[in-house]
Amino acid sequence: MVCAASTRFYRPRRPRDSPVHQVLAEHFDEFEQVYAERYQRRYGGFRPAIRKAVDAFLACGDLHQGFARIRCPDCQHEMFVGFSCRKRCVCPSYHRKRAILMGMHIAEEEQPSTKPSRASSAGR
Repeated sequence: MVCAASTRFYRPRRPRDSPVHQVLAEHFDEFEQVYAERYQRRYGGFRPAIRKAVDAFLACGDLHQGFARIRCPDCQHEMFVGFSCRKRCVCPSYHRKRAILMGMHIAEEEQPSTKPSRASSAGR
């Protein structure tokens, strides 16, 4: 039986089901082949980092590419969690995680001072 606590916090990703994954898997090779002819003049050369990011995204969450074995401390239920590609601008899952972490950092660490600034107190 699966512990309610573990399923409440972890919902397995299904990256292959996402429209982004499907479009990249089906059409990225063709896009890369026609890039020089159709887009290079307007957007510049095709950077190798783009191919690396897309390849990493296509392997994201795939258990064949590596995983962590997680055990619930309460019920001892185990599950496999596929490694993330860690490609912030390509992977919606990782990008969302980074955006949330950045928002938390800003809210906790970078809050503006409550003291009035010189400009706002000068008009008094």
